Amino acid sequence: MNPASSVNGQNQNSARILLLDDDPNILHFLLRALFKQGYTVQAVDQPTKALDLLARNRFDLVITDLKMPEMDGIVFLKRIKESSPTTEVILMTAFATVETALEAMKLGAFDFLVKPFNLEELTQAVQRALRYLSTRNDLNQFKDLDRIKNEFLSNVTHELRSPLTSIKASSKLLLEEFKNKGMDIPLHIVLQMLSMIDRNSNKMIGLVDDLLDTFRYQTNKITLNNMPFSVEKLIAKCVEEFLLPCQERGLTLSCHIEGALPNLTADPIEIRQAILNLLGNSMKFTPEGGKIIIGAQFKTQHGNGEEKYAEKIEEKEMIEIFVEDTGVGIPQEEQEKIFEKFYQVDGSIRRKQTGIGLGLSLTKSIVEAHHGKIKLESSPGKGSIFYMQFPLKNGYSQSYQMHGSKNSKSEKPSSLTAA
Repeated sequence: MNPASSVNGQNQNSARILLLDDDPNILHFLLRALFKQGYTVQAVDQPTKALDLLARNRFDLVITDLKMPEMDGIVFLKRIKESSPTTEVILMTAFATVETALEAMKLGAFDFLVKPFNLEELTQAVQRALRYLSTRNDLNQFKDLDRIKNEFLSNVTHELRSPLTSIKASSKLLLEEFKNKGMDIPLHIVLQMLSMIDRNSNKMIGLVDDLLDTFRYQTNKITLNNMPFSVEKLIAKCVEEFLLPCQERGLTLSCHIEGALPNLTADPIEIRQAILNLLGNSMKFTPEGGKIIIGAQFKTQHGNGEEKYAEKIEEKEMIEIFVEDTGVGIPQEEQEKIFEKFYQVDGSIRRKQTGIGLGLSLTKSIVEAHHGKIKLESSPGKGSIFYMQFPLKNGYSQSYQMHGSKNSKSEKPSSLTAA
């Protein structure tokens, strides 16, 4: 038998097992036995070859002889756990080295087989190791879900308690003032208290609405009221809502529209919510003195996936809305996770930014409900760009004429700025 060989069993979703022994007869026995049980098996006769395979491939289980001429079994075990800590290891040993095998188990080996062993003993040891591996992976997933749940509950409690405290304090102050002074309270104090109550009530309503919308999308109970509308006008209204908050935070907010745009047929209320979520996210994570740009453009996607500006009717016509900021940025390993429900890069309620981790998840649901796509480009310390791409429901030529033609594209992008 070739000292370095590989076979695949019948089960295409089987575990991957690596075998190591300098005895070709034992390797041959193990290879044939495990192959017949449906496992994907690879066999080598030297520890260095095994370590090389582990560095380049994923293996669920390694079955290795404890005494190898090239490398001590304990050293080999340590090397396996360093290069592939999630891989389980079963040791094969003679009676004279059982104590060493037990010591190896303390260092991370899952089990050991005493030579000579039969097929049943081998099968049971392999099944135990793989069951343990599966259970451990499931446990890690449950731990992650439990951690996310606990963070979500803590954040919701914090987010609800803060406005409730303000509402209660303002209401109590007004009641006490009326009891003590009747109608002699200065009007500006009354207005200030009522404004605080109104602001915090709206914050709580928004939080509850986000929760309800998230579960509606999750259970497919959302109904979209699609109609043609002007993207430019919708973006302008969203910018107006954020002008004052951006000014208060020392941020510059500008709008950049690439020429005249066709009408988009979608639910304007839901699209507005998606835009506001992205603007709120950028404002939250952009430090004072930073910039936020919101814009839109008409694009086409060709059959090869390349996106180009439209010159004529093409295969896939879309409107792309983007929000760009000079904020803290998002690490590469976090960029897929941030669209998950309740996920936050910093889950502690002691962080400077508030929120419960629903905004981006809800935005993704809104975009996908309109058969669109959401994309992200981000670098830590440099900022982020979120893209929402919505397919056009109507023909491009018909709807585009409602807002002008390609020749009427303005020389400069339209702009609304809060400095």
